[in-house]
Amino acid sequence: MAPGAVSEATTTVKPLEKYIHPPETKEDVNYTDLVTLDLSEFDKPGGKEKLAEQLKEAAHTVGFFYVTNFGLTQEQVDRQFAIAKAFFALPEDQRRSFRAPLEEGIYNGYRPLGMIEILPGLRDNIEFYNIMKFLPQYDRVHPDIIREHYEEIERFHRHCHENIAYKLFQILALILEIPEDELKNGHLYEADCDSGLRYMCYRSRSPEENEKFKNLYSRGHTDNGTITFVFQQPVAALQVKKYEDSDWEYCRIPQGTMSVNIADLLTILSNGYLKSGVHRVIVPPKDQQDQNRLGLLYFVRPSDRLKLRTVESPLLRRLGYYKEGINEIDIPASEWTRARIKKNWSRSPSDPNEGAGAEDCRDLQAVRQSPQYNPLRDDNISPRTPGFKSVVQPGQVISILLHLPIGGVAVGDCVDVIFSGAASRDPLFVADEHLEVLESVVRPWLLGCDISSFRRNGEKVESGWLGIHKRPKLHSAIRYGLTQALLAATAQVHGCTIAEVISHEWGTRISNRPIDILASCHRNDTLQLDRMIMKQVSLLPHASFVHLSDVGPDGSILVDYVRFVAGRVRARGCSGYWPRLHFDVYGTLGDLFPQLDQLAAFLDKLAHAAQPYDILIESPIIASSKAEQIRRLAELRMLLLLNSTRVKTVADEWCNTLEDIKEFADAGAVDYVQIKMPDLGGIDNSIEAVLYCGVKGTGCCLGGSANETEISARITAQIALATNPDFLLSKPGIGADEGLTILTNEMLRGIALTKRRLSRI
Repeated sequence: MAPGAVSEATTTVKPLEKYIHPPETKEDVNYTDLVTLDLSEFDKPGGKEKLAEQLKEAAHTVGFFYVTNFGLTQEQVDRQFAIAKAFFALPEDQRRSFRAPLEEGIYNGYRPLGMIEILPGLRDNIEFYNIMKFLPQYDRVHPDIIREHYEEIERFHRHCHENIAYKLFQILALILEIPEDELKNGHLYEADCDSGLRYMCYRSRSPEENEKFKNLYSRGHTDNGTITFVFQQPVAALQVKKYEDSDWEYCRIPQGTMSVNIADLLTILSNGYLKSGVHRVIVPPKDQQDQNRLGLLYFVRPSDRLKLRTVESPLLRRLGYYKEGINEIDIPASEWTRARIKKNWSRSPSDPNEGAGAEDCRDLQAVRQSPQYNPLRDDNISPRTPGFKSVVQPGQVISILLHLPIGGVAVGDCVDVIFSGAASRDPLFVADEHLEVLESVVRPWLLGCDISSFRRNGEKVESGWLGIHKRPKLHSAIRYGLTQALLAATAQVHGCTIAEVISHEWGTRISNRPIDILASCHRNDTLQLDRMIMKQVSLLPHASFVHLSDVGPDGSILVDYVRFVAGRVRARGCSGYWPRLHFDVYGTLGDLFPQLDQLAAFLDKLAHAAQPYDILIESPIIASSKAEQIRRLAELRMLLLLNSTRVKTVADEWCNTLEDIKEFADAGAVDYVQIKMPDLGGIDNSIEAVLYCGVKGTGCCLGGSANETEISARITAQIALATNPDFLLSKPGIGADEGLTILTNEMLRGIALTKRRLSRI
């Protein structure tokens, strides 16, 4: 208990306004039929065994049940609702002043409205206040309404944990045929865990807003922790999906009853035997829509004494749920729950690494259409994309070197992406074709160029240089390298970092820590995968699946590989390492599953194979046009959201220019866009793209190509510091060494220089 908090509460208690629950709806709604446990039976001879038998089937197949006679009076419950109502009546600026440390993965305090995207471009109407356990390590400043009733809240809090949760854990242990105290001992109140009482409020919306949100308050999901309690709730909005093929049904929680749902951790501990309850919250019936929906919940989360591994259960062994090897994972479960929360609010810092490299250019159209394609040979396929003389050929680079009046040299490298000429990209970059225009047109312009600022020069490079090679613009690779050199020149003139130039000209804030990095390796390169895991790369392994044969006739090869990577991370990663798994499938899944519902179902399989890690799928579909690509990806994303599928989609093909990226973001077509910097041409476009995605709430990867150089990679790192994308693509090259080193060390140098300069102000 927080020192001083109780004494203050005992001397300043103010009367609470009596809480009156709203009436239940009079509309005819389809209430679900759930098992009800009467906890007054628990301490009777054979009582808990009887309750275990009663719950066993529902715990395995449904994941939801009711509990009555749980030891709290109606007055005690109502007083907690009254405290909640008083808190949410505070002005918004006061509520926000008690914001939880969400970036640390901890819900201890206030979580404001609009923090989660419910549907593309639409933010939630949920806010809540969490009070974690009454232990010194969770002490924090609380608003007066909490401090004034601190002792009362603590009694309620402890009862939920020690008198309800403990009994339910013993019942679940009996079901699993493990020692009765095993689950309880992993959730002791005095241990370090993030269990907490939650006051929640869904703010009502207008009928027009509800229609835009497809009548959703919170889309279908399962909970992250171990078990969740929901107390009396007369406003009909919580729905459960009991079975995969069943309809959504309303959950009725009358006076004297609470609903309990099993959460993800128990599913992991039982290797899938105990079902994590799927639920959502929708707009209430018409006679309840105009009121805010107040909720009282208790979330039970694991302590650091519980390991994230399958429990040794005779039941699981008999039924085939216990698999050798899985039980050997030895990760504190509390780290997993915090990591799942933290991923929504912050980026984890990268660690320093090593290196340098470059790749080749490949004819994507030929690769995808040839069943014989071997990535190590190209002599069995004819090129199909204009400009290619062979399916695989060396990438080419032109370096722009600007000799500055102050004596320095600013450098930029003109490079192309690996799959050049695909999906509306500029043609394959052939250096000899551009040397003449660089000498005759670009060089004279550069000689008279004012490099005291960058932005207007970037705009000039991006403008139509009509008459050049019969194209309205310079090739994207030329614009890319030219603007790199110009930006580097401006930084040298002002004696500052590139990130500082961008921060000044675009009004951004420079990150004080490195941005997450997505590292790439080939599917069969287990050594590189292990090196990524050893270095705690934030996202991995990219591992391209370019041809249908790569994923298998039914997708089984991809599923097995995802499962393999997840297992490798669990087995070889250190404690607390929670990367996101990223796979680039180059439209193969859309070819394999042309119907979106089939594709969505397959992506759900991938999500399960990736557990307990989050998974990103890049280019699940490659359509025949940009409009079709946006439409199909948007429909797919909507399906995934409505089905609560834990897969994030990433756009690449057809998302090549700044305008393309804006269209994808405006449509909410994907969770992330891949900003392939060479495709965008001038790097001012990449800067604008990251910032636009931030405004639209679309995630982004500041990417590019393994075909790039250390020059373009270092400038990318500086741009990332100034614009804060969600993550970077490791470049140049492929692997766990060179690209990681160049990007990470460049970011660390930039941060150090910026901090030193600020310290002198």
